[in-house]
Parts: sequence; C-alpha cells; structure tokens
Amino acid sequence: MRTKLEFLVQGIALAAAALMLVQPARGDTPAQPVQMRLETRGEFARLWFPWRRNVDYEVTRRGNALSISFAHAARIEGTAAVEASDLILAAAPRRADGRAILTLSLAPAARVRHFRKDLDIIVDIMPPLAPPGPAGLALATEVGEPRATVR
Repeated sequence: MRTKLEFLVQGIALAAAALMLVQPARGDTPAQPVQMRLETRGEFARLWFPWRRNVDYEVTRRGNALSISFAHAARIEGTAAVEASDLILAAAPRRADGRAILTLSLAPAARVRHFRKDLDIIVDIMPPLAPPGPAGLALATEVGEPRATVR
C-alpha cells in the first residue's frame, strides 16, 4: 500500500514530465501571433502588421513576387484577407531561420512602399502608374479620373 507521500511524489513527477512535453526546446521561443490586417484605401491595399515590440524587417521584390521578412519567428495570421484585393493575388506565410516571411504574388506592375508607424510595419500595394502620353490619358479616363485637356 502506498503512502500519501509516494502519491504526492509520483504526481509531481508526472506534472513535471507533462510540462517538459509542452515547453519549447531549449533555445526555441514560441511563435508570437501577428494578426495582419488588410485595408483598402481607394485604389491601393494596405497591409498592417501590428507588433508588440520593435522588429527589424526587410522587403525584397523579384518580378511580381514580394517577400516581407521579419527578424522574429512570428506566426503571421489573417493572410486569407488578401483575397479582397485585386493587387495581391496570393499570400504564403512561413517561418525559416528564426524569421517570419510572407511572400506575396502581386498583380503585374503593382508598386510597393513600406514604412513604420510606432511598432507597426505597414506595406502599401498600389496600382501601376498610367503610362505617359495619350495612352495614359485613355487609361486615366477608364478608371474614372478627370479628363485632361491636351493643347
């Protein structure tokens, strides 16, 4: 027959083993969730990444692929919202080498700008500029901008 002390010791050992199963491995940190928001502002889309601390980031573009790499292995959530934008065709978040990376497939010739606001990182995806000359005037009138007078 077991004593109360033996049951207590066994219970503590089981609790410690369970904690070791749910703890991250030494050196790993749990991924902080970052809830990305998509805002449409007129003709452009704004991706808003609210961070709880200052995080370095890097934006790289190759053709129509845009990569936003954050210097923290966060879990980027809310990427399904990009379906509401005509300028962003797809979004694929991933984590690698201690970084969170979001790769976007952009509409052809879409323009990009990025900046910080407090701790947040903001990436704007804008439509291409209208080409100069008469073709540009025709494009501008198609999207509802005021007509220009050419003299």
